Amino acid sequence: MARRRKALPDEEDLRDLQFLYRQRQRMPPDPLKIDNLVANLMSKRGYGQLMGASELSDAWSEAVGAAAASRSRVGKVIRGVLQVYVQSSALMQELTFKKQKIVADLCRLLPDRKLRDVKFRVDAP
Repeated sequence: MARRRKALPDEEDLRDLQFLYRQRQRMPPDPLKIDNLVANLMSKRGYGQLMGASELSDAWSEAVGAAAASRSRVGKVIRGVLQVYVQSSALMQELTFKKQKIVADLCRLLPDRKLRDVKFRVDAP
């Protein structure tokens, strides 16, 4: 049995392909989805970090109470460890005693953050 060879495209086929290619080059790009546009805008402008910091600060206030929250401030979350800056070593010791409860409350309030620990530091004025 003899194999059939594929026919090479003739000049007319090549012209059609070139025409289609040029048409495709002139077409506008596919429209973007609105959720992608919003996500890009939020990340470029930093709104996501602001909203995340506000959410974290609110959860901190609820976990430790208003008195301790007014004398401390939350920092960054690095590898699941929340950095918290406190005004005095006495407050740091008090919060260290309650650390397990605070971490449990923060995990309950912020399940998507995957917090596993809290590290306290005395903030120099």
